[in-house]
Amino acid sequence: MVLCYRNEIIFTDCGIRNYWDEQHSLMVDRDLNAAINVKRLGLDIFPSIKRRSGNLSIVGSMDKAYQKEILHTLHRAVKKPTS
Repeated sequence: MVLCYRNEIIFTDCGIRNYWDEQHSLMVDRDLNAAINVKRLGLDIFPSIKRRSGNLSIVGSMDKAYQKEILHTLHRAVKKPTS
């Protein structure tokens, strides 16, 4: 549900497999995003998700260095190996 490098709720529909991020020109795979979020949860740097009046809100911030590391990982994951 939460975009792993920007703390935004993106994957609200389980049928969505990929998300195109215009800002970073990056295709984000739902499963890879979830794996990174599980790691963030284990490192205790996952944001809190609050539900108020039926709306979800995210509370918390992310270190810029960690955000850069996640984006680097995602960019490497979408590159195709050379023959």
